[in-house]
Amino acid sequence: MKTGTLLASAPSRVQIGSLLWVIAFVLNFGLQLIVVQAWPVPYLIADHTVSDLGYTACVEEARPGGVLETCSPLHALFNIGGVAQYLIVGAGAMLLARRYRWSRATIAAALVMTAGGIGVSVVPGNVSITAHTLLAVPLFLGGLALLLFAARQSRGVSPLVSVSAAAVAGATLAGMVWLGFSLAGHGPVGWSERLAAESIYVWFVIAGIAALRSPREGDDSTPQASRA
Repeated sequence: MKTGTLLASAPSRVQIGSLLWVIAFVLNFGLQLIVVQAWPVPYLIADHTVSDLGYTACVEEARPGGVLETCSPLHALFNIGGVAQYLIVGAGAMLLARRYRWSRATIAAALVMTAGGIGVSVVPGNVSITAHTLLAVPLFLGGLALLLFAARQSRGVSPLVSVSAAAVAGATLAGMVWLGFSLAGHGPVGWSERLAAESIYVWFVIAGIAALRSPREGDDSTPQASRA
């Protein structure tokens, strides 16, 4: 087989990036479904957070919704999977950046989200709630910044990706505000956290699949640092 044929049949960076973001969606929600099935105590989706799935010990804690039992036998699977998941998110963003004309600021936002996600996976809430909470800040804000930047910069390449990024950014911001009220005892922490942190995975699938549509001229151009 000729070298040219091999190169032609090799997957492109866009195809790989698209696949990675779809995998990130499946891994995120798939891991949660698998891990929660092993809980010996009830998992209350309205009151338990996603982070509770990574707790390394069984505990009872006073939460805004009352005293909750948390016990996650498959915590190691969840936390290791979380590290892999966020690495996939960051890699996918870098591979899709040229396709959507994203700037270095947009890529940086994705990497900030990646770093925060790895951090909360490495430091579960029961090990240090302070450190876990601080590490969650770049996870939330990095994801929101990625959505806002992408909404602006993708307009000329894919209106679908741009509009969906703006819509998901609105949902994410609403979730953050809702989460603040919930942590103060005025709402379901579980649902508000999911809206704030998990909505972006729907957009990953949209952006990933949309990237596979016929590329346009300049998809391999270098992102411009001056755009924000």
